[in-house]
Parts: sequence; C-alpha cells; structure tokens
Amino acid sequence: MSWSRASPRGVGSTRVPQSIARKVVEDRVAILSDNTAADERFKGKSILIQSVRSAMCTPLIGTDQKVLGILYVDNLTATHSFSDDDLKFLIAFGSLAAWRSRTRSARSRCGAKHWCSQTSSATSRPTSRR
Repeated sequence: MSWSRASPRGVGSTRVPQSIARKVVEDRVAILSDNTAADERFKGKSILIQSVRSAMCTPLIGTDQKVLGILYVDNLTATHSFSDDDLKFLIAFGSLAAWRSRTRSARSRCGAKHWCSQTSSATSRPTSRR
C-alpha cells in the first residue's frame, strides 16, 4: 500500500513502514508512537530510511472482523507530534471509512441501480420552482 506525500523535492510515493502496518493488522489495534526510532515495537529499517519521527495508525475493520486496510499518519520532523486525542480522532475517522467501504461493498453486491433507486426514493422531497 503506498501513499503520496509532498517532499522537499516534489511529490513522491512513500510506503507505510511494514513493521507498523504489520503490528496494526495482526493485532487489530490502533497504535501511537511518539518516537518511532526508539519504539521497541518497531524494528524495521523503513522507519529509519523514511525518517519517521512519530506515527499513528489504525486498522479499518469490516463487519466480519476482517481488516480492510489501514489509516496511517506520520511526522518526519518531530517526535511527540500526536496526542491521545489525535489517536481517538484517527480511530473514529477509520471507523467511518470502514463503514463507507462496507456500504460500497453492499451496494455493489445488490446492484447499484437497485440501491440508488431505494435510497433516492426514501430521501427525495418535493420541490417547487418559481
């Protein structure tokens, strides 16, 4: 999984450090690391190569408890960049993203036309023009 990030030399593609992604996916828990280089949980070279100083990551969990993906945020310039409240926000945002993914999946399984017609008829309101 890769994400684009603005860098001093322009926009580049950066991979999520595998040691962080693996921990989040395997344990199905969100993590916050104030100082990734000194964090005993992560011994991957990618953290040092990418100069990740602090990071947060949360799994996107489906209804069947399957991990659909992850949300990852880092800071390359400072340690202690994120708070517990920041992690709570990321977890909440991840829950919304997972819900949206499940909704999309359900819509594609039952047919977009059927889904859209039911949704639009349930939410449509009469309008008047002048």
